[in-house]
Amino acid sequence: MSVYEKYPNFLGESGPSDIHGYGNYVLSIDGEMGSPVFNLWFFDSGDYSKFPSIDGYDWIWGDQIQWYVTTSKSLESSNNSTLNSFAFFHIPLPEHETMLLEVPISGHQNEGVCHGSLNSGLFASMVERGEIKAATVGHDHCNDYCGNYLGVDLCYGGGTGYDGYGCADTPNWARRSRIIELQDYGQTIKSYKILDDGHLTKIDEEVLFSEDKTKVDRRNRKRVERIVKEIHED
Repeated sequence: MSVYEKYPNFLGESGPSDIHGYGNYVLSIDGEMGSPVFNLWFFDSGDYSKFPSIDGYDWIWGDQIQWYVTTSKSLESSNNSTLNSFAFFHIPLPEHETMLLEVPISGHQNEGVCHGSLNSGLFASMVERGEIKAATVGHDHCNDYCGNYLGVDLCYGGGTGYDGYGCADTPNWARRSRIIELQDYGQTIKSYKILDDGHLTKIDEEVLFSEDKTKVDRRNRKRVERIVKEIHED
């Protein structure tokens, strides 16, 4: 990160030194009037568990989540409202797996979800704050799906495995990258994937979020509010 920060056009930050990881930061996108209209959140999800008694991958820690909630509330106060947002991190959440049994997905699930060993509660905080409309991860080489779970689209950035590595059990799997388009100053989030197939084929065009879509899906909000209430009661 210290090397990246030396480049003049690099927009990332190391982030607060008193929380876990490097690269916990938020970028605001300004509209034509110069005021923020959309936020991009970045979290360092680590690599492997730091506890000898816990095997597997790391997770986004509690102090990172507290930083998110505190910063989110501060930005809400500064902007007089929450702003639609997108989140980026590497290791998927347990909810990337949980939702497979509950909601339809676009794209492909060609391998198991290699999420962190503990559920630290980031997804619950995202639902409670209500501003992050979609989050995209990497890590799993052969998963490229999206699914709307409790009002948040949980996605993969694409399938990046090379032949013979990562996707050996998935023949003819072309590498791919997810493209994200913001329209109407973040009131609409569209997405599609481009295949590394020699033709740059576009697949899975979809609207991840729109104000109109939110109105149609408002019936799910009561379910979200009930689950948030249960979280607080627990």
